[in-house]
Amino acid sequence: MSVVEGAPWSIAACAAAAVAACDSGGNVVGGDAGVEASIDAIAFDGAREDVSGGRDASDDAGSVAEDSGCGSCPAGATCQAGACECPSGQVVCGGACAAEVTDAGSCGGCPCDGMCSAGRCVVTLQTGQTEPYGIAVDGTSIYWTANSASPGVVMKMPLDGGTATLLASEGAVWPHHIVVDATNIYWTTLYGNTVMTMPLGGGTPVTLATDQMEAHGIAIDLTNLYWTTVTGGTVMTMPLDGGAATALASNQDEPMQVAVDATNVYWTSKGDGTVKKAPLAGGPETTLATGQGYADGLAVDATSVYWVSADQNTVMRVPIEGGSPGTLSASATAPYSLVLDRGSVYWANYGLGDTDFENGTIMKVSAEGGPTTTVAAGCACDPYNLAVDDTSVYWTNWTGGTLMRVTPK
Repeated sequence: MSVVEGAPWSIAACAAAAVAACDSGGNVVGGDAGVEASIDAIAFDGAREDVSGGRDASDDAGSVAEDSGCGSCPAGATCQAGACECPSGQVVCGGACAAEVTDAGSCGGCPCDGMCSAGRCVVTLQTGQTEPYGIAVDGTSIYWTANSASPGVVMKMPLDGGTATLLASEGAVWPHHIVVDATNIYWTTLYGNTVMTMPLGGGTPVTLATDQMEAHGIAIDLTNLYWTTVTGGTVMTMPLDGGAATALASNQDEPMQVAVDATNVYWTSKGDGTVKKAPLAGGPETTLATGQGYADGLAVDATSVYWVSADQNTVMRVPIEGGSPGTLSASATAPYSLVLDRGSVYWANYGLGDTDFENGTIMKVSAEGGPTTTVAAGCACDPYNLAVDDTSVYWTNWTGGTLMRVTPK
């Protein structure tokens, strides 16, 4: 059974025009990447998430559950847990449920320029990149960082691939995680210990913060920027247009990823395997989970916080107000990045187990739990970081030096 989220259902060549996204890890009230293009959108590490509790009933015409966030499903499909599901053996293609075809040239009737598997089209959008790492998307473009050595670069290309544009070249600073909003790109530099910004269309990079010891995860909301410093042990914030940087949490044990909602900032810490939160306005931190070996990848919605434990090969969830963590998937293999979109959690299993790191997969599970779905496999993948839009999942392949997309998601 094929699962595809969200409207509108205009998929051409297994890829549709995407709506605008704030990334990295995304569009969340609260990056990492679908909310309406309104004040409900907040970004973190490549993820996009609708935290409004579902679309308006008028937007859900044609779906079974009008408040479940599917939008208008194609004829014959039903809305299940925020996802439009076609009958068994069919996939969404061109706004309709079509018979699933799995040969090299067709995905459910949609042309596929890449590899077709289980009704999804996996396409290599860019090759020849040196250690591509962070990734973000908006309505027109893909943005990524690359090269842990020199020169570390920030790049851009159209959503459907094409010519890559160099936006910034920064020497041996390792541009790291990246997010975007309607006007600007923001990124951290792990070795440069900085937080940077520049216009989406290019220009002169601007340093927003210095002396940030191994600046790593990054997230934005409508007014502020948030990041972690791994060796600095802090969770930081500052206005998007610059100003004083303030520590929301200090003395953390290697904080990694960060996410925000309307009231709190959330982060994972690799050193002590914790997931924590603290008020945006300042105040004491709260520990939401412990014993999470190499806690990474982070997302938040209106009810829960989600992350991966790379050491334990699990995808996890805990209530936003605290409680007992639950396991969404115990079948991951070295999970790394995680994003949340319209009731589904997506993550990357890094390609372990072979010398070329090419057996990685992109996986998916309902935010409420249930069976896992393989979104992409057998694609010579070593996926690091993910981003999503309304139709597709995008990722960077570190060892392979490529950027890839799978449609539908």
